[in-house]
Amino acid sequence: MVINSASLIAKVDDIVDTGKDGYTFLRTNTGMTEMPRITMYGIQQPITIVNNASEKQEYVVVGHCCESGDVLTCKLYDQETIEPRLLPKASI
Repeated sequence: MVINSASLIAKVDDIVDTGKDGYTFLRTNTGMTEMPRITMYGIQQPITIVNNASEKQEYVVVGHCCESGDVLTCKLYDQETIEPRLLPKASI
């Protein structure tokens, strides 16, 4: 019950595109330190980008800890598999 009782507000610190066969990463100023259940259990939390962009893009959202487990967009119940999410086009 408690997990759905609040929202975490974060900002995009960096956007990195690894090319045609890679991913576009959004690095945030939050991560597994504030949301450990994603890293530990592979749960999925809603992610919303608050802007006026009508264009959407697939992103892998990562945290600020520079750890391999600090991925906020993993496959449901499989925290070791990256699963990009379709989100409004982001900017720093």
